[in-house]
Amino acid sequence: MNQSILDRSLSPTEAKMVKKMLWEGDNQSVIAGFMSIPQARVSRISLGRLEADIEWPNGSVGPMDSERRVLITSQKRRNARRMGLGLPQRELEL
Repeated sequence: MNQSILDRSLSPTEAKMVKKMLWEGDNQSVIAGFMSIPQARVSRISLGRLEADIEWPNGSVGPMDSERRVLITSQKRRNARRMGLGLPQRELEL
């Protein structure tokens, strides 16, 4: 990956967009591609290690609310079962 992409800062608006996409259950790799940032950075945002001061859609700050994370993961699993897909565990994690 290009070093300039790794070093790129997110504006507060972009960080809020990443958090909104995570909140809605979008895949971290998809978010990373859309925002032109590494997937690891999206993960760190989700865990509250980066952009912790930017609000989530529910108004909280820090890491994504654990109840929300569980809800999104269970929805992805339920949808995968409904569609008869055997998605790898990795794809179901946030």
